[in-house]
Amino acid sequence: MGKAILQILFIALLLLPVTISGEAKKLPGDYYYLLEMMNSADVRDRRDAAAELGIYADDSAIPYLLKGLSDGDNKVRALSAESLGKIGTTEAIDPLLLLLDDASSSVRRSAIAALGEIGDPVALSGLIGALPLENDERARGAIVFSLGEIGTTEAVQPLIGALNDSDRWVRAGAAKALGKVGGTDARNALEDTAANDPEEVVRKFAKEALEDM
Repeated sequence: MGKAILQILFIALLLLPVTISGEAKKLPGDYYYLLEMMNSADVRDRRDAAAELGIYADDSAIPYLLKGLSDGDNKVRALSAESLGKIGTTEAIDPLLLLLDDASSSVRRSAIAALGEIGDPVALSGLIGALPLENDERARGAIVFSLGEIGTTEAVQPLIGALNDSDRWVRAGAAKALGKVGGTDARNALEDTAANDPEEVVRKFAKEALEDM
C-alpha cells in the first residue's frame, strides 16, 4: 500500500503546473511522457519527443534536449538542436557550437539555425570561424542568415566575404544579412553586388537590402 501511495504522489507532482517568471504554466500530462521518451531505446520515440518538446518551448525540457545533442542518431541531434533554438536558452550555446563540427550536414544546419534563433553574440566567433570551413552550401546559407539575425557589426566583414561565395543563394543570403546589420562598409559592398553580381537573384537581394537600410 505504501508503494502505491508513493507512485500516486509522484504522478501528482508531475502533473503540477510549472512555474515560470512567477506565473504558473500549465502543461498537459503528455508533456512529461515526452521527457521520458527522450530516454527511450526506440529511436523513433526519441525523434518524436525531440521534435514535440520544441512546440512547448518549456525550460524543463532543456536538460533532456541537451542530452539529445549527443544522441547517436542524426535526426535526434538535429531535432534537439531545433527545439533548443525555439526555447531560446543561452545554456545551449556552447553545446550547439560543438555541433558545427558534426559529421552530418543536417545536424550542422540545425545547430546553426538554433544559434541564430537564440541570437546571443557569444555565438558569433564560432559561426564566423565555421563559415570558410563549411563545405555544404545550405549550411553556409544558414550561417549567413544567423549572422544577420544576431546582427552585430562584428559580422559585417565575414558577410562581405560571403558575397563572393560560389553559391548564389549564399551570396543572396549574405546580402540580406548585411542589410539587417547595416553600416557604411555593408552599404558599399551591397552597392557593388547590386551592380556587378552575375546572378539576377543576388543583385535583386542586394538592391532590396539597400532599400531596407
